[in-house]
Amino acid sequence: MPRDPSEPTDLLRLSDDEFARLDSMSRRPDDPGDTLDRSARAIRVCGSSLGWVTASMSPADGLDVVPFRVRTLNLSRTGMSFLHGAPARPGDACEIVAMDASGVKRRLTSRVVRCRVLEGRVHEVGVRFDDAVRIDDLVSQATMRRAG
Repeated sequence: MPRDPSEPTDLLRLSDDEFARLDSMSRRPDDPGDTLDRSARAIRVCGSSLGWVTASMSPADGLDVVPFRVRTLNLSRTGMSFLHGAPARPGDACEIVAMDASGVKRRLTSRVVRCRVLEGRVHEVGVRFDDAVRIDDLVSQATMRRAG
């Protein structure tokens, strides 16, 4: 049976152990991991917190929009980063679909601001949201208490 093109594609298919290793590679040496900065309202998200989201890239060259299943690294009021199995270009539009803390799908429009190769085909993509979000709306209170 052919794959439904509207279903997100996971290009990386990482195990939890592989994700944890790549997550640690993406951090600065002084980064403690899960943290909540109450002044900036930023949280570093592990795979189980916000976890999997759908990122639909809209390349500037007009190619078809394809939804990808990606694993989040961090989240702030103004943007997020995630692991992806292909490069993205700064300026490309990206729509993120994530389940909010109450289980409702949220669509967040954004633009790619950076992309770097972590290892092999694994890229860390950073996006900036078009409109700021409330961290509390996306991440459960239990996660925020654990990180804070």
